[in-house]
Amino acid sequence: MNTKSLRIFTEVANTGSFSAAARNLGLTQPAVSSQISTLEKEYGNTLIDRSTSRCRLTEAGASLREYARRILEAEDDLRREMDGIRCEVSGSLS
Repeated sequence: MNTKSLRIFTEVANTGSFSAAARNLGLTQPAVSSQISTLEKEYGNTLIDRSTSRCRLTEAGASLREYARRILEAEDDLRREMDGIRCEVSGSLS
């Protein structure tokens, strides 16, 4: 699992569309589909029901969406923390 895949999955879940997610993320639709397929293989579950005109999350997909939200929030918090540490001034001023 990587956070890039989780961000793509979350965008598909939010938009209900592989094409819209691809457009929003600046990716191709096949790239988005590939990332979702990789996640489905990794977790051994279908995450998105593609049988209707609008993508719908399966039970496994809904569960992953919640975990993905928390993981991505934690990653954002970590980035802010690291940015803050990098930007701190240290040492003595004369």
